[in-house]
Amino acid sequence: MKICFLGNAQNPHIISWMNYFSSNDYEVHIISDINNTLNKIKVHYIHEPKLIFIPIIYTIIQIWYKVFKIRRILKIIKPDILHAHWATNYGFLAALSGFHPYVLTSHGSDILIDPNKSLISKCFVKYALRKADLINSVADHVTKSIFKLNVRNNKIVTFQYGIDTSVFNSAGFNNNGESNIKIISVRDLEWRYNVDMLIKAIPIILIENSNSEFLILGDGPQKNGLINLTRQLSINKHVKFLGLVKHNKISEYYRISDIYVSTSLTDGSSIALVEALACGLFPIVTDIPANREWIIDGKNGFLVSSNSHEELAKKTIIAINDVSFRKSAYIINQNIIYDRARRSKNMKIMETCYNQLVNIKT
Repeated sequence: MKICFLGNAQNPHIISWMNYFSSNDYEVHIISDINNTLNKIKVHYIHEPKLIFIPIIYTIIQIWYKVFKIRRILKIIKPDILHAHWATNYGFLAALSGFHPYVLTSHGSDILIDPNKSLISKCFVKYALRKADLINSVADHVTKSIFKLNVRNNKIVTFQYGIDTSVFNSAGFNNNGESNIKIISVRDLEWRYNVDMLIKAIPIILIENSNSEFLILGDGPQKNGLINLTRQLSINKHVKFLGLVKHNKISEYYRISDIYVSTSLTDGSSIALVEALACGLFPIVTDIPANREWIIDGKNGFLVSSNSHEELAKKTIIAINDVSFRKSAYIINQNIIYDRARRSKNMKIMETCYNQLVNIKT
């Protein structure tokens, strides 16, 4: 089977999808307006047109220029499936291309945030959803939001594509005692991930455990402000900003850490959380629908309010001090990963869907 993806060729989630299918003897292509070089995957790069117009006219020309290029590439490679990622931008372009079967994966923000930005954005998302032959939603709460956009439920499959457990696993992980605890955050440094909440909790945590160390991975527009905040709070010696880390290297930082913190305000289904669980970390995450699908507060981790750094600090201190609780959560979370999050298992759902769509077409 020949599969053509439509999306950001540098996005680690899309690369994971493509690597799975290419490693299972599918011919894989991707059409993208962001270039990349990928092993065994043919990248068809669409460059931006260099034109000067007023913004709205430029946007219209840009969209139809891309649609024209996409249609031409699809005629050349003749894929069996076109699979777009995110309803906004790439999903909308896939819908305009007129190609079928067309599969759309919604990762969360395109359904939970983008339709609320403007009426135009909402129309784009609804058009992309309605033109799709199959929609893959990554979580139940995302699926419910898709239903609210009046999309029929018989063309939606809900599953997270899962993680590569050969990379993200607990081999070599050790539950430390109460000293030299490392706490890690791997979310982008932008508003929706709310990392300043963690920074504000650190002085309170250090009063109880002065040996705690905080690893902040990722980059974004708030980075300089967060660095300045650590200096203002006199905690900069305890916090390491490590910048962007290649996805396949993040597991190395998980294995030297003990507690995973995510202060996100919104998520589709957090791959980062699932990867952290697989590597053995104790999770402390915000009480949002995406995290409730994986974490039961007080059983296999902690859920905290997204606007209370005091609560985050309090529960982090409990986790640091209660080693037996962290160990019991570890056992529960390893079983969760085995049952629900292995890519080798979950992606077979999409393989079945692909085959059904191709058979219907033929």
